[in-house]
Amino acid sequence: MKRTNLSPIPHGMNSISGGASRHRNMSWLLAAGLSSLLAGPPVAQAQTGVTVTITVDNSYGLYSGTLASAITSYCSYEENCDAADIFSCGPGGCPAPIDIGTEYFSMLIPTTDDYLYIVAYSDEAVTQGVLAKFQASGNPNALYTGVGNWEVFATGIDVDTCDGTTTVPPTLAQINTQIALANSLTGGPGSSIGWVGTSGGALGTTGVLVFGEDNLSSAGIFPQVCVTQMGTQPQWMWFDTDPNDTIDPFCENPSGGGGHKEYLIFRLPLSEIPGLCMKQADVTIDLTTGVYDNPPNSLIPIGGSDDTWIVNYDPNVGFGSPQPAFVVSPHASWLTIPTSQWISFDRNGPNGDYGYQSCFCLKAGFQNASLNFTGRADDSASVFLNNNFLVNLAAFNSVAPTNFATGNQSLFQAGRNCIDVVVHNTGAVVTGFNLKGQITAKRYNRKLWMAN
Repeated sequence: MKRTNLSPIPHGMNSISGGASRHRNMSWLLAAGLSSLLAGPPVAQAQTGVTVTITVDNSYGLYSGTLASAITSYCSYEENCDAADIFSCGPGGCPAPIDIGTEYFSMLIPTTDDYLYIVAYSDEAVTQGVLAKFQASGNPNALYTGVGNWEVFATGIDVDTCDGTTTVPPTLAQINTQIALANSLTGGPGSSIGWVGTSGGALGTTGVLVFGEDNLSSAGIFPQVCVTQMGTQPQWMWFDTDPNDTIDPFCENPSGGGGHKEYLIFRLPLSEIPGLCMKQADVTIDLTTGVYDNPPNSLIPIGGSDDTWIVNYDPNVGFGSPQPAFVVSPHASWLTIPTSQWISFDRNGPNGDYGYQSCFCLKAGFQNASLNFTGRADDSASVFLNNNFLVNLAAFNSVAPTNFATGNQSLFQAGRNCIDVVVHNTGAVVTGFNLKGQITAKRYNRKLWMAN
């Protein structure tokens, strides 16, 4: 199956600095389809909250958090043990006693701009799956299961609260332990090893995320679920241990931890929900590699995951599940920008291109957005903002690093914005990049905006 984020890049990529030096970088992007990982068209009005309509066959928890961990719990445990709980219209609620029908969460305010997490598990009987709709308040467009860059980690840990086999759901600490294992590709026995999407995951992972029938009718294995709340567009979502066999992953057989490797942890970048933008105040975003966002300016230990940058492309796998970028010890020939560190997906990795990405959010009506940074790369790198080529980074041993700054407002957009650093490793030995910089923007002047 082909992942939805691998559609070809449109021709006509913009550039604010040209020349023959960037032609190879443009070719890489054309081949890899990078632009589909970047932001879509800006929405008319960015919002601060999201409404969730969801049902799970059978039980689940709903969280938001960062790449590293779930942080905010909106529903730590919702148990749907019979057909009325799963398929009927609400009012369902979390937790009980209001527990009949589809659950509806109004105006959830995520504490980060990063990920939505759904922790799900079945009773190993008849069917299993997740069906959901996510919509920023005031925005006409919704995102559904079946659309977007969903990923799943199958923990291999069997949880069955409906039949009493397990009396308590996994705790937040236990969930975060599993997220860490997924991020490091070290899942335990019976797990999927790491995150997988619809085309699988990184080398060594097992299974795929699957999208099944939609909510248009009751002709399939699932009844139609409360169309007035859910709509017809969402598709049932689950994990398939082996996409090449003939077993329907939404059916009970094979069951539980031995088959579907439950419990499952699904994740989705919150920035993919149309119009969702949590940043309300003036924005200052630190892009410096190897430094914590909170507390600011403190160095991340060598071997730790950078909390600003992720890796979305590497020579071995191509595009795959987002992976951490790690802080690495500098090579003897590397020059390091003060109060920063080098990061890499694989410090001693093979030649090829490595894609690093950092995304941020701007509310509609933002003003005076600016981007500035200083950087070097091993062996070289090209930097893009929202599909626009900006500049090439200086070599790792260049006395003068690349210094870049722009206040060109046409490069920024309301909603999701992404900076991509494509590192070209051509000389083997080691690879990575080192950058210090920030993004700033002012929130809109409400009085002027209303007057217009």
